[in-house]
Amino acid sequence: MASTHKKVLIRVGSQLLSGFVDPGELVQLGQVHMLTQQGQMQAIPLERIKIIYFVREFEEAETILERRTFSNRPRNDGVWVRMSFRDREVMEGILANDLAQLDGAGFHLQVPHSSGVLHRAYVPKTALTEMIVLGVNGPQRRRRAVAPAETQIGLFPGLE
Repeated sequence: MASTHKKVLIRVGSQLLSGFVDPGELVQLGQVHMLTQQGQMQAIPLERIKIIYFVREFEEAETILERRTFSNRPRNDGVWVRMSFRDREVMEGILANDLAQLDGAGFHLQVPHSSGVLHRAYVPKTALTEMIVLGVNGPQRRRRAVAPAETQIGLFPGLE
């Protein structure tokens, strides 16, 4: 990720806060430091945060909360998971199939959106009660087709 500040929508309980964060240093000493749209620096304790959505526009706030699960099996590479939050809400997402991207305080993943385009999000471990793996998607391996025995020619007729 680039070191520039990214637009985010942070869910704290039922409240949705908007602002800018540095994704390179998202969690510092158990807090997320966000620059609000009014230009004030705000430190939010990680245990209060439910999810951080990385968005293109702040106007997506209305539509970002609409969709929680995928309508069918996602095609993107990664680990398809179902997360259960402390408030009993359930949401699905796709974790990267790369252990180097694991963060000690939470998970970076892609979540479904009502537009059909996946959004990036960060979910702190403290917000979750359970995370279940639903499937693993990866590059498709092509199997070599084996010709049926009756269509293969015999090279050594006496040995058959």
